[in-house]
This record gives sequence, structure tokens and C-alpha cells, in this order.
Amino acid sequence: MKISKYICLVALTAAACNGAGNESATPRPRAYHRIEIPAAEYDTLLLGDGLKLVTNSAARTLEKRPDGPSTWVDIVYPTLGNATLYCSVTPVTPSSVSGVVENRLERMALNSGGFKSDLMEFSTPAGYDCRILVTGSGTATPVQFIGVSEKNVISGALMVNVADGFRPDSLAPVVDCVTRDVETLLRSL
Repeated sequence: MKISKYICLVALTAAACNGAGNESATPRPRAYHRIEIPAAEYDTLLLGDGLKLVTNSAARTLEKRPDGPSTWVDIVYPTLGNATLYCSVTPVTPSSVSGVVENRLERMALNSGGFKSDLMEFSTPAGYDCRILVTGSGTATPVQFIGVSEKNVISGALMVNVADGFRPDSLAPVVDCVTRDVETLLRSL
């Protein structure tokens, strides 16, 4: 009698673990794609005025277009959902540098949307005073930068295509990667 109860219990347990004959899998409601972070390998882009910009080898430089006195360089990251780093190089004089810097800093403040941001500041041996502003949430321009010397103001912002209701933590790998590359670009000036 005890053996038949035991066999009956084992059979019921096996049937319950078997999924009661249901062979179909249940799909997940949502999946996230894997972001392929480019390695920290760099190329040098030579601009017309002799200035060299160090860019990630995995990124594409789409165009260099003159816009008044400024030269624009668009750096696109294909593995990061075509996130684009829009950079400008503006020649300055001692009398024009403060106006250009004031304009760029105002743009950075507006782009950050009042969200909490982290600021990294450093100077390069070539005399550039640099700032990188990283905004952790709620903005399509999470990485912005400016480098100021006696001759040039180099500035830019990362633009990422975000869907409505995106979660800022899903952009963290992209922001970290581009911040690393922007710091490398600025430190190489």
C-alpha cells in the first residue's frame, strides 16, 4: 500500500513538472538588443587648418562642412544605434573667444534640460581648457564638451535617437563609451 502511494505521488509530480503536455514556449513580452561597445582604438582626422582630431576607429566621419568660420565634423557610431557626435571647431581671437565660449556654455546648459549632470574639467599640455558634461537622464544629448585655446574653440554634443519612454539606464553603455572617446579626443589636442 505504501509503495503504490509513493508511485502515485511520483507520477503526479512528474506530470506536473512536464507542463501537462504543453509543448509550446511562452514568448517574452519584450527583448533588448545587445549593444556592441567599440574598442578603445583610435584614428587621427586631419582638418584643413592642421588641427588633428582623434576619433574612435569604429566610428564613421560623415562629413566636414564649413559653416561660416566653423568647421563641422559629424562622428557616427554605427554599433551604438547611429548615435552621432556633432563637433564644431571655431577659430577665435582674444577679442572673440569669450563670446564663442559663452554661447557654447549656454547651449550646454539648455541641452542638459536642468537634469543633474556631472562635469569633468582638465587642461591639456597644448593649452586647451576642457569640460565634459555628462547628463545622466532625460535628454537626447547626454554627453557635451568644450575645449578652449587661444586659437580654437572645439565643442560638441552626442545626439542619440531615443524612443518615447526610454529608460536612461539603457543608454549608460553608450554614454560611457562616448565619454571615453570625447576625453581621448580632447586630451590629444
